[in-house]
Amino acid sequence: MRLSELTDYAAGKYGIREEFKWDAFPGFSVLADPRTGQWAALLMRLRNEVTGEIVERCDVKCGQRTLSEIRAPFLSPPFRMTGYRWIGIAFGESTDPETVFTLFDRALQSANRSGCLIRLAPSADEGGELYRETPLAAPGPPPLPERTFVPEKIVEMKKRFGREEYSPEWNARNFVLQAKFMEDYEDDAVCTEGFHHYFPTYNDLSLRQLRGYFGWRTRLRKGIYEPIAASMAYLYLYELLCGVGSSSPEEAFGKMKTFESGYLDSGLGDPGMRRNLRRWMFEFAVIRNLPVETALAYADPETLAKDAQLAVLKVPKLHSDEEIFAALLRFGDRALTRTSVYKQSEEEAKTLFAAIWRHLSEKCRIGDKSFFTACFGRRRSYRWYPLSNAIFWEKDPVRTADYDLSVCRSYRCRDGRWREMRYEKLFFNRNRFLAVFREADRIFRRKTKWGHYLKEKPEDLWAAPFIEEVFAARERAKAEAARPVVTLSLSEIEHVRRDAAITRERLLTEEELGGPGAEEPLPPPAADEEPSAALARPSLDGLDATHTAVLAALVDGKNPAGLIGAERLIPSVVADRINEALFDRIGDSALECDGNTISLVEDYREDLERILRG
Repeated sequence: MRLSELTDYAAGKYGIREEFKWDAFPGFSVLADPRTGQWAALLMRLRNEVTGEIVERCDVKCGQRTLSEIRAPFLSPPFRMTGYRWIGIAFGESTDPETVFTLFDRALQSANRSGCLIRLAPSADEGGELYRETPLAAPGPPPLPERTFVPEKIVEMKKRFGREEYSPEWNARNFVLQAKFMEDYEDDAVCTEGFHHYFPTYNDLSLRQLRGYFGWRTRLRKGIYEPIAASMAYLYLYELLCGVGSSSPEEAFGKMKTFESGYLDSGLGDPGMRRNLRRWMFEFAVIRNLPVETALAYADPETLAKDAQLAVLKVPKLHSDEEIFAALLRFGDRALTRTSVYKQSEEEAKTLFAAIWRHLSEKCRIGDKSFFTACFGRRRSYRWYPLSNAIFWEKDPVRTADYDLSVCRSYRCRDGRWREMRYEKLFFNRNRFLAVFREADRIFRRKTKWGHYLKEKPEDLWAAPFIEEVFAARERAKAEAARPVVTLSLSEIEHVRRDAAITRERLLTEEELGGPGAEEPLPPPAADEEPSAALARPSLDGLDATHTAVLAALVDGKNPAGLIGAERLIPSVVADRINEALFDRIGDSALECDGNTISLVEDYREDLERILRG
């Protein structure tokens, strides 16, 4: 038997409400006579320090003579109260409810034995008629009405469950079984009673409160939002978390969103309910494998911001200078803003520090660790207990699952146990992180001769070579940017080539132009002569008629120098252009040039003949 059965009995039969009188002792409560205010029972819920289980006891004011009348192992002298009027009851599997109810009735009856019997004397004026003896009740409000009607469904739910020994796991399991049994139940009752209980279940409510809750739930499911005690509203959320009232995790999640927008956004519920609900929605999304975007929408914003900036520093090449600098500021606090480069120019600081972090991430290793790992440590695994601050139980829990929330945080379930992989602040090497920017500031001051110089710290000098490389690269980039830019079109380039060829010919000696032993150049065709066979060939793809003629002459074993000179071209440029046009077909350079003379690579003669034949 549970204490909640006694409180239900007291509420249903006598209209007695359990009173919690001591904030410092939340496990203690009182059942008092509503007419006189006298205590009839002191209820105690105590946690066993060894097992962690809740032990339930009760002192009832029914007289210690009861102990000699009723022999039962669950009856004893009182646990807390003193005096001969009190006895103790231990609640458990062997406790008989009928005996407890009888003793409670006796306690209320004994509290009401304060009336008196008044005898009225006869009056002669009334013909000697005597008044009969009439007992007068004790002063107080009129008797309460008989027990209100309780639907059979609720009675059956109370009978079928709640007879086992108490433990947190059993309590959650019992709640889910009861909730499934009452899943489609509807009521029209209205609940106006206050109710406060940590981790409430149906067994903690009186019969009237149960009807009031199910009536409120009926109207809530129809979109009618009414105020109710926060502890009762939590029952509805527990049902959704346990899959009661929905056919899928997606539907349950949608109803939680509707509860937030319809109930909480209208000002109902206690201040902490939204915080609890959003935490549960995030954890529910993870264990039910809902889309990552859904979980991210309900994750803790501060945690998300930290993970997002860690991800920027972990893979900086994918992010802008602005993003990298913002992440550095988060973990470096004010150290970066105190540097001389930041005081001179915030934009300059952004580009410099972002470049330094990228370079260190790519090039620097400390022992067997990357620079990022040396600063922030590795992701570590921690036990994770989803929905631990709610009433939650599942018949077939997830055994194996993987859920990656981001590059910095993920969740794994193995053999039904969940673990969270994350970067922990405890392993953040702040000194190594800040050493980079202090050393950068020292080198910047020395190079720019700005302000007073900073002294070297031997423990920070490991970062100096990497920072010097960044400064050197920036100087090269600045010098390159300072060079004048000359833009030439292709026609201008060709014109320059022809002018260079003319100049070259004018500088050649007679022997170089055609002395003894010089090769006979091909004379250009006269104006009234037919073009040579080489010039008559059709142009190849990517080559004009002149370059095609040069190639044809080489294939035919002739010297194309005269043709190249007549067109005022540069031999090396002609060879490069022909090689480029033929590369896709041959896969290699078909011509060679020593600066003045073009020659054919004999290995490709047959290929070139075939190409020229078309």
